[in-house]
Amino acid sequence: MKKIFISYAREDFLIAQKIYSDLKKEGLNPWMDKPPNPYELDGLLPGEFWKDRLTKEIKESQFLIALLSNNSITKRGYVQREFKLALDIMNELPNGEEFLIPLLLDQCKVPDLKVGFVSLSELNWHDLETGGLTPIILKVKRNLNEFQQQLLSSLKVERKPFVGIKTRLIDLDETSLKENTNDKIKWRNFIGKQKWKNNPKPYDSQIIVGSAGKVWNTGDEFDGIYSIDEQNGNILWKVDSLSDANEITVYQDIIYVGTDGGEIFSIMAKTGDVNWCKIYDGEFHTEIKIVIQENKQIHDILAFDFFGNILLIDSKTGEVLDSVRIKDNFRSSSINLNNNFLIVISQKV
Repeated sequence: MKKIFISYAREDFLIAQKIYSDLKKEGLNPWMDKPPNPYELDGLLPGEFWKDRLTKEIKESQFLIALLSNNSITKRGYVQREFKLALDIMNELPNGEEFLIPLLLDQCKVPDLKVGFVSLSELNWHDLETGGLTPIILKVKRNLNEFQQQLLSSLKVERKPFVGIKTRLIDLDETSLKENTNDKIKWRNFIGKQKWKNNPKPYDSQIIVGSAGKVWNTGDEFDGIYSIDEQNGNILWKVDSLSDANEITVYQDIIYVGTDGGEIFSIMAKTGDVNWCKIYDGEFHTEIKIVIQENKQIHDILAFDFFGNILLIDSKTGEVLDSVRIKDNFRSSSINLNNNFLIVISQKV
């Protein structure tokens, strides 16, 4: 999920942290140099070149929220440079595309700061005291949903025959094969690399499996989720992913799978139709778990990202319902003990 950069003056540090926390609670991905506990490691780290890191984060963000106050508009220094860099980025965007969101913290005069064709004073600003954060949250979510819908529409579901992948049927009586030949090999196929994060799952007469592609940790045409006919090895369908597709969960005819690129898919197991695909801030290496609600009629899913975030996600929409952070990363799958989860992490908490 793309970031929301928070630009602020040091005097407004506590307000900036409060805004950061509020955006996090909404399932969004804010970024600031010194985020509040327990997100400190997401900000600037000791020894980093802070100017280079701030510039990188601004350029990679979806939005920049400029906290305007009597502190920031009169202060010389890097906060003014951040405002100017945001205006410079807006000069490169297509007409109508938004990036910089001015947020007034007090009754200050919006400065007439101009870069190229874009002026800060000409942008519609929002008053935090009178309007709260809700309009900004809705704006960011709407933009994110539009992006994800575009991504979803671009996902390809390949039906058989799948070009570029050949299935080799092996005659059980054949004895001339020099490699791996015995009477137990029924068919052989190549769908990309398999590693510790892949776990083929049976479904009906299919085998559902994720692929790490031709090259690990590098997006290519073989990355994705595959359905393979268990009798002959033919590809029944494939859903492309942006990066390595990892452990598979199948529940009530639906496949859930996460990727190294932060994607989580909900896919119909029989047809390969994508119910939804969301991009979150993390890498999902481990198996997604099912959380059964009390009435047994509905379920949510629990996803563990590599950076220590645990996300409770609505299985129907992909929206984050709740989250918690552990200061470590997840590499091993968890165990569901009646909706109490035993998890394994890399280090001591």
